Amino acid sequence: MTPTAPARPCTTPGCPRLQPCALHPRKPFMHAVRSSHIYGTQHRVWRQAVLLNHPYCAVCGKAAAEAHHIIPIRKGGARYDVGNGVGLCHAHHSAATGRETRRW
Repeated sequence: MTPTAPARPCTTPGCPRLQPCALHPRKPFMHAVRSSHIYGTQHRVWRQAVLLNHPYCAVCGKAAAEAHHIIPIRKGGARYDVGNGVGLCHAHHSAATGRETRRW
């Protein structure tokens, strides 16, 4: 018989139950669910155009590695509009995306 991992607490603050919690089911990670149709040819062309227009991170001035939507798509921002993009370094893109996807 192989050992199993101990049950972890529910990820909702203040909930005394263990995972999987029937009151607070886990939501699928957004990018894993939608990545198949977001990161196609159109996205790569948009990313390249944004990075050509904004080669340096808008926050710290380092070389931009990633293109970031100024107005998030889920808030009505245009998906492939170069004017809705800005270049960011990896650290600042991760921070900005984390702030936008956090719901609590």
